[in-house]
Formats: sequence, C-alpha cells, structure tokens
Amino acid sequence: MNIKFLSFFFATILVSVSCNSQNAEQVLNPAAFSQKISNTPDAVILDVRTPGEFAGGFIANAVNVDYNGADFNGEVSKLDKNKTYLVYCLSGKRSASAAAFMRSNGFKNVINLEGGILAWQGNNLPLSTTSATVADKISFDDYTQMITSDTMVLVDYYAPWCAPCIKMKPMLEQIDIEYTGKVKVIPSGY
Repeated sequence: MNIKFLSFFFATILVSVSCNSQNAEQVLNPAAFSQKISNTPDAVILDVRTPGEFAGGFIANAVNVDYNGADFNGEVSKLDKNKTYLVYCLSGKRSASAAAFMRSNGFKNVINLEGGILAWQGNNLPLSTTSATVADKISFDDYTQMITSDTMVLVDYYAPWCAPCIKMKPMLEQIDIEYTGKVKVIPSGY
C-alpha cells in the first residue's frame, strides 16, 4: 500500500510541475513580453481593454478587441488559431480570462502580459498613441475637408461606455467594408 501511495504522490508532483512550467510560458513579465514581441515579428499583439483605454495609449502595433465588448467572441473567432497572440489589458486579469478563452477555443499559442499595461509602464516600456485604425478626434478643418469632398462621409461620434454605440460598431464596420471607396466611415470617440 505504501508503494501505491508513493507512486500516486510522485505522479501528482510531476503533473503539478508540468502544469506550472506550461503556465510559466503562457504568462510573461513585461521585459520578457517585450522580448517576445521583438523575437516574434508575425505575432499578433492583442489589447483586450475598452476602446477608450486603448486610445489613451497602447503597445505599438496592437489590435484592440474589447474583452467586455458585445462581440468579443465573434471577433476572436475570426482570428487565425495557429498564430502567436500576445494578449494584455490594464492589470492582467481581463487578458488572463481572454487568453484562457482563446486557448479553450483551439488557439495554440496565447501569451498573457503579467501585470498588464500598468506593469509595462512601470518598467518604462513605450506606449503608442497613434494608430491607423483609431481616429478618436477630428479637427474642424479635417471635418470641413471631408464633407466637401466627392466621397460620402459617415462620422460616428461614440463613447466607449455607450451600449448603443457598442452595438453599432459591427454595422459601421460592415458599411465601411461594403462601400469602400464610396463612403468613408470615421469613428470619433469622446
């Protein structure tokens, strides 16, 4: 009986060590996360914060998919499950949940930033505030130029906390795709 107990005990320890080493590769501190970005040029950097948080500063080249957004599952289902995803949020909690969700849905390599963007900034790592996909404010001159052009312009003034605005986002994205070259869709948060 003692041999069975010892065998069970050692098997339990081996499984525990194996699981912990796997988790260590799935969560990286800011320095290792930054290094992973540098060493994996085809990785997708996924910011799962709200659009408002994202507009305040993000890791360069990040894609914003709000974990608490109405269509998180739909947006994630469009992603290539074989790519490497480097996921972060403000403190690491939402991104840990998002990473777990992605792994449970067949994503092969999902890595979470330990401590989130707060830890990233605490390590004096850079943030970007400009993105080709985010237009959080437009000037009056830009607005005047757009409405006097030959292209129809749809300016969506939204707030990241606004439920109807969140529901409108997929419809506006669809309009932008379907009417490319005919209608210019400008998201403008406040």
